[in-house]
Amino acid sequence: MFRNIAIAAPLLGLGLTACFGPDPTVGKGKVNLSPGVLRGLEKYNDERSPGHFAVSADGRWAHYNYCPDGRCLRGSKNKVIYACEQRSKGSPCKIYAAYGEVVWVDPEG
Repeated sequence: MFRNIAIAAPLLGLGLTACFGPDPTVGKGKVNLSPGVLRGLEKYNDERSPGHFAVSADGRWAHYNYCPDGRCLRGSKNKVIYACEQRSKGSPCKIYAAYGEVVWVDPEG
């Protein structure tokens, strides 16, 4: 009896992950990054262990973090989004890059 549960549990987990869909904290659509945000992105990319880089929807504001020892603290992505939104004066922020890789989804390329 327990043997079947041990086999089914990993398979059930695989099925559930497919139901969640895309990460709602990741930005999507066209975004034009301001010169200041582009400079911030360069600094972020120069970090030894980049964490998350959030950008406002209008492309004028950003905030990022890095991960000491290569590990980000739990909740750090949400803290970066929050800090970006504090600066943006009402423009919502989403994650543009994670761990040094651009994750923002632009359907136009």
